[in-house]
Amino acid sequence: MAESTESLEKRSLLEAASEYSRNNEANVKKQSCLKNGNVLMENSNTIYDTMEPRTGNEEKSSRWESGKDIPTDGQMDRHTNGQKQHIPELTDKIQSLTSSGQKKLVMVLCALALFFSSCACSLIAPFYPTVALNKGMSLTIIGLVFCDFELVLFLASPIIGHYISRIGVKFVFISGIFVAGSSTALFGILEKGPDGIVFAVMSFVCRSVEALGFSCVTIAAMTIVFNDFHEHIGRAVAILQISLSLGYIVGPVIGGCLYDLGGFGVPFYFMGCCTWFNGLLVYKLLPGSKKTPEDRPARSIFHLLKSSMVSIPMLSVITGTGGMIMFDSLYATHLSQFNLSATLVGLFYMTDSLTSVITAPLWGYISDAKDIQAPLLILGHFIFGFAFLMNGPSPLLAFIPFNLWTNGLSYALMGLGFSILTILGLKCMVKGAYELDYEKSTETYGFVSGLYHAAASLGGFCIPLAGDAIVDRYGFHIGFTAFGLLNIVLMFVLIGFLSYRYYVKGIGAKCRCDSISSPEVCKNNVEIVTAKYTALD
Repeated sequence: MAESTESLEKRSLLEAASEYSRNNEANVKKQSCLKNGNVLMENSNTIYDTMEPRTGNEEKSSRWESGKDIPTDGQMDRHTNGQKQHIPELTDKIQSLTSSGQKKLVMVLCALALFFSSCACSLIAPFYPTVALNKGMSLTIIGLVFCDFELVLFLASPIIGHYISRIGVKFVFISGIFVAGSSTALFGILEKGPDGIVFAVMSFVCRSVEALGFSCVTIAAMTIVFNDFHEHIGRAVAILQISLSLGYIVGPVIGGCLYDLGGFGVPFYFMGCCTWFNGLLVYKLLPGSKKTPEDRPARSIFHLLKSSMVSIPMLSVITGTGGMIMFDSLYATHLSQFNLSATLVGLFYMTDSLTSVITAPLWGYISDAKDIQAPLLILGHFIFGFAFLMNGPSPLLAFIPFNLWTNGLSYALMGLGFSILTILGLKCMVKGAYELDYEKSTETYGFVSGLYHAAASLGGFCIPLAGDAIVDRYGFHIGFTAFGLLNIVLMFVLIGFLSYRYYVKGIGAKCRCDSISSPEVCKNNVEIVTAKYTALD
């Protein structure tokens, strides 16, 4: 009995030990499994975390953008403990890329339209006066044909700028392209018509219709570009100015070459077809634009003139464009004393446009990045005025020698000053519209573009007529001196205007306003900041 009892106790102890061993092994395996499971979960979380597009991983970013390998909401909840990834950020990124590409396309289309339009307007310069003389027109009538273009621009620009947002920017843009192309092509058949009064009248008609189409193209292009690049208007203006300048450079070259190759009509037919082709591209590729609601309160385009930051820069635009056109009309005669060939004279004529093209991006960048407009306008008037005084040569600068080098330098300085006055003048006009509580819209940019082109056309029409009359009566040195002094006077007007704005802004100021902020805005900022400092005291 005793042995059986002892054996039973040993057996029970062995069974208990084995059961404990089995339970211990089971616990170890369970803990191991749990540990491995946590590692797997962490790995799975890491996998789904890395599916979010990274800046340096182009392959994964492209698969996300194409809609591949994107986990569902259920998978995201299950594998990331309910923490969803930022898919809306990816959508915003795709939309931003699409919008950026669309804006670049719009800029290219508008730049091409301005290039072809300016080519069409300027190609008649080398050969039309000779043909018109053979058709019985006088030099006075020929000059009026050229001035008629600026006169129509001056009359039409405010009207187009006022109604462009209500008619539709894209419609005005395309219509202007096809009207300008058609009138250019029709100009080519004038040589086949009768001489005398008929040829003169048809020249005025074709030139006037071409100016109307050109006005629609330039105003619509600026309105579209400003609406898309309203945060970088300075650089946008520079690009459009480059397109126009290149067109005015290339246009006479194309006109002269094609006239020598095929006669009077070939340059007009060729440029008309190029303009039509550009119109088809714009029609197919340019996105549509929204019209201004008819129930919006009507505002006049001339209401902008109440802002001094619109009216005063308009004077800079008038003198800049008018001075360049006056100088272009007189420069060939001025250079005749050096007995230069026609090729060298043409190279001198390219100096101002090339300078304007090269320096335009710089002024656009400074205007946008540093937000400086009015001080640069002062510099522009000084450079522009000094260039005219230097080229006269003015009796005030008798110590400067008059030779080809000084002529070339003065012409380059004119292009530099012209670039500053037109680009910064337009940027100031946009800022002036903002001061009058005009919103960033097609209506506002249409108003500004209309006034800008009206000012440029007024200068291009009046200043050459007045300049030619002064030069004919008193000579180059007096005429150029008068216009140079006019720019110096405007420079001092701008200095006084800018000093007044800074003075009003700086009374008790503990704030920072930019150089083109209105006095009312600066006063409000001063009062707000002063109240804050008083409360702190």
